[in-house]
Amino acid sequence: MNLNSQNQITLHSGPGCLLDKAADALSNHLGTTCESSNGNNAGCAYQQQGNTSYGHGFNMQAGGVFAHTLENDGITVWFFDRDAIPADIAAKKPDPSNWGTPAAFFPNTQC
Repeated sequence: MNLNSQNQITLHSGPGCLLDKAADALSNHLGTTCESSNGNNAGCAYQQQGNTSYGHGFNMQAGGVFAHTLENDGITVWFFDRDAIPADIAAKKPDPSNWGTPAAFFPNTQC
C-alpha cells in the first residue's frame, strides 16, 4: 500500500538534460538529472509541499486540477486545490498568465 501524501512531478528525457535548481517553482527539487537510461530512470523531479495533490488528501477534497503548458521556454505545471480552481479554467478559457508561480518548471535547455 502506498501511503505517500505528496505528489511528485517528474520529467524523463534523453542524454544531457539537467534541471536548473534556480527554476522558479513552489515545489521542492528532488533530482536534477533528467536523463533516463537503462538502470537509471529517476528523472528530474519536484515534490509538492502540500498534502492535497496526491493520495488521501487529494481524495478527501474531491480532487483538484493539474494544468501544464509546453512552450518554447519549457514545460510549466500548476496544481489547484478543488476550492481554488481559477475562474478562467472553470469557464473553459484557461489563461496561464494569471495563475502565479507554478508547482514545477522544466526550462528548455535545448537537450
